[in-house]
Amino acid sequence: MAIISPKSIRGCKTSKLLDTSPSVQCSTIRIESRPGESRTRLKPSTLARAASTTAKERVGFPTQKPILLMKQIVELVTDEGDWVLDPFCGSGTTLVTSKLLKRNAIGIDIAGEAIELAKRRIESPIFTESLLLQKGRESYRQHESAVAAHLVGVAYTPVHRNRGIDGLLKEEIDGFPVFVRVQREEESLGQTIAALRKAAKDKGACRLVVVAMRADLIEDDCSADIEVIPSTALALNACTSRRRSRTARR
Repeated sequence: MAIISPKSIRGCKTSKLLDTSPSVQCSTIRIESRPGESRTRLKPSTLARAASTTAKERVGFPTQKPILLMKQIVELVTDEGDWVLDPFCGSGTTLVTSKLLKRNAIGIDIAGEAIELAKRRIESPIFTESLLLQKGRESYRQHESAVAAHLVGVAYTPVHRNRGIDGLLKEEIDGFPVFVRVQREEESLGQTIAALRKAAKDKGACRLVVVAMRADLIEDDCSADIEVIPSTALALNACTSRRRSRTARR
């Protein structure tokens, strides 16, 4: 629970929120405009636009940053018990993050509506966990290593966080960049080709290469603009299969 003690300092109305947690406090300062000056006000509808968002921490405030991002910044440059100043605190994400990380914080903003919103968020912090950080990071690494295993010895630049392209060859073909995708276990060869073609749609003139993991049958015209090459495992399996067939015919 927060204790609010308003006071005036040189024309500024100050509301100091003292958290009951030991050694943690957050202050929000509202800067009043002089008579006759216009002051930015946020529309209530803007502050209430939270229902349509997927992240629970979203409050509909313009330019609101995720707590996950602010945690990385605050943890990088401060220690527990340090003071954090946000002179344009807006909805108070920096203050909420500081409280969660046991830092003291001061927030300043010209909009009274933003200050009230920041107070509510400080009193009842909501933090949306990242599924990527919870379980996706390791699976992402495993995925990347699985792709890299099929491109060993190939001079290429990995393309991260792209659903259709795994890498860009460092050497061009006929003056065109070459994008590569490795077929996934759950994909048919046709799906792999479609994913690569879609991802490269806005890349301009280029060459496309698919590393096939299985000998799926596809329409001839599906790979007209894509070079399909077998993976090492597929090539070896095809070789041993041919050997067995020849031996059986003898």
